[in-house]
Amino acid sequence: MNELEQWIHGWLTCPIENLDVDYDKEDTQFPEFLNHKDLACDLMDDFVRYSAADDLLLQLHEKTRGHLAEPRIWNSVLAVISHPLPDLISNYLIDREMCIFGLGHMEQNEAILKRLVPLIAEALLTFAKRLYTDPNRSLDEFAELIAQYPNHEWLFYSLAHAVPSSPEKQKFFLNKVREHPRSEYLLNLERDMREVRAQSEWEKLERQRILEMARHTAEESEIRELLNSRDQEILLCLICNPNTPEEVLLSMTQFRNFTGARELRGRAKNVLDNRKNHKLKHPM
Repeated sequence: MNELEQWIHGWLTCPIENLDVDYDKEDTQFPEFLNHKDLACDLMDDFVRYSAADDLLLQLHEKTRGHLAEPRIWNSVLAVISHPLPDLISNYLIDREMCIFGLGHMEQNEAILKRLVPLIAEALLTFAKRLYTDPNRSLDEFAELIAQYPNHEWLFYSLAHAVPSSPEKQKFFLNKVREHPRSEYLLNLERDMREVRAQSEWEKLERQRILEMARHTAEESEIRELLNSRDQEILLCLICNPNTPEEVLLSMTQFRNFTGARELRGRAKNVLDNRKNHKLKHPM
C-alpha cells in the first residue's frame, strides 16, 4: 500500500465527526490518525505521483459524500494521484462543480474532458489540441469547437504552437485567426512557430547528412573537420568509416577531457587492431 492509499485508508477508518470539520480554515489541524498531515502539501513536495485502486477510491467516495471535508479530501487526492478518478466520482464532482481545478489539470477520458471544457480553460485547450493535431479527428469536429469560442485568446495562442494534422485544419484555423480581435499578434505568432518547426526539421536533416558523411566520406578535409567536432556520435561514425586513415584513428586513441572520450579511445583502438589483424591474414 503506497502513501496515497495509506492516507485514504486513514479516512476510511476514521470516525464520521472527522469528516465534518472545515480543514481549509486557518490553523485547523488534520486528525491525529493522519499525523496532522495534509496529503497535498506533504506528497507534492516529493514531486511524485501515486496510484490508488478504484475500489479504494470508490470507498472513499461513499464515506466522504456530502460531508464538509469532502472537497478538501478530493482536492488533495487529485493533487498527487497519477491517473484519472473512476468516472462515477469524476461525474459526481463535476455535477457539484467541486474540485474542477484538480480535474481540469490531469489527463481525462474524452467523456469527462468534454464535461470539463465549459468549466475550465485547461480542459478546453487539451480538447482543442487533440482535435487539431490528431489525424483521426475530423475538421468538422475542430470547427464545431472553435465556433463556440471564437474570441478565446488563450485557446488561439495554444493552437498557434500546435502542429495541425492536415492542411485543411491549418487553413481553417488561420481564417479564424484573421477574424480574432488580436489577429495580427496571433498570425505573427503562428508564422513564427512554423518557422521554428521548419528550422528544427532542417537541423534534423542536417544532422543526418553530417552523420552519413562521417560514415562514408573519403575526403581528407571533411575527415579533419569531423575529427575536430568533439561530437561523440559523429566521431563514432568516423571510427566505423573504412576510409578513415589509420593516423586519424591513432589520434583518436589519445582523446581526453570531453564527453565520451574513453569510449572513443577504446573503439578507435579496436578498429586499428582489426585492421592490423586483417593485414596479417591477407598480406598484399
